Amino acid sequence: MRVFIDANVFVALVNAKDSTHNRALELMGKLQKENPQFFTSSDVVKEAATIISQKTDHASAVKFLNEMDMGDINVIFVDSELNGAGLAEFKLQTSKNISCVDAVSFVIVKKYNIDFAFTFDADFRKTGVKIYN
Repeated sequence: MRVFIDANVFVALVNAKDSTHNRALELMGKLQKENPQFFTSSDVVKEAATIISQKTDHASAVKFLNEMDMGDINVIFVDSELNGAGLAEFKLQTSKNISCVDAVSFVIVKKYNIDFAFTFDADFRKTGVKIYN
């Protein structure tokens, strides 16, 4: 099974005060029993680190980035091709709640045949992406 992890999950896992922290831990435990391949994007990593820094502290964000470097999660670099496709996807959206980063994530999930998105963002489902829950 291939699973794309969204920024809100990374934030929830790191920040014990996040409203979805316990649910993120529960779902991650369940997922790990299925021995999945985890994916995310370079944009998501940057977004998560920024939010972690803002909601917790800079040291926690740096720790998160160092853990991402360990290689348990496949980080797909957002190059000009993926960025362009994501921006095109963003332009097609009608919801004001979908970010450019989300639109790139939708493209990555489809392009890399990823089975599920591990996210608390229902907008993924609206684009046909299956959400792990």
